Amino acid sequence: MILPCDELITDLESAFEKIINFTGINVNESIMANVKKNAADQKNYKRKHKVMDLEQFGITREMITKDFDFVFKEYGIDPNL
Repeated sequence: MILPCDELITDLESAFEKIINFTGINVNESIMANVKKNAADQKNYKRKHKVMDLEQFGITREMITKDFDFVFKEYGIDPNL
């Protein structure tokens, strides 16, 4: 199963349904209510912090590209985008 991070952020309910269907787990009403509440909260979320540059963590885009080359190749992702 491949579930893009963007989908978790933009459509949590749909993403959760895909996880349920893929895994076959049983989910009770309490969990579903919690997912729906989080999905609604997510739509109104505003980041309170500044996004830091990679260099502030001591890493570069080139380092990430090299270290995750196997992921880019596996999923046909162009790391230069």
